[in-house]
Amino acid sequence: LELPKGLDILLSHDPPKGILDTAIGNKRLGDPVLRNQINVSQPRYHFFGHVHEAWGQTVVDWSKPQMRQITGPGGKSVTGPVEEGANATHFYNGAQANARTTELVHEPMVIEIRVPEG
Repeated sequence: LELPKGLDILLSHDPPKGILDTAIGNKRLGDPVLRNQINVSQPRYHFFGHVHEAWGQTVVDWSKPQMRQITGPGGKSVTGPVEEGANATHFYNGAQANARTTELVHEPMVIEIRVPEG
């Protein structure tokens, strides 16, 4: 797996290791190879699912590589968004079903992406 630099949108089934990948029993189910590639390519957006318990969104600001959670389970707002134009990746785990019953428990995510003119 080798992701190109400058990628705008990455779509995968699995999450990257350590990002919205915590399952029942506090197990991390993300892909370490995918995480390493994302650390290098730093796409603007990464959409995935698979780990139903980790539904939500998170932002990594690559200028100060630390995760800042924007919303978590139930859509509760935790912090404000990363500044426009920041060198950041927005991660979205859009899994909607309950992991044990497969009942739909999360609303669909609607994401507005601003496309630069020109």
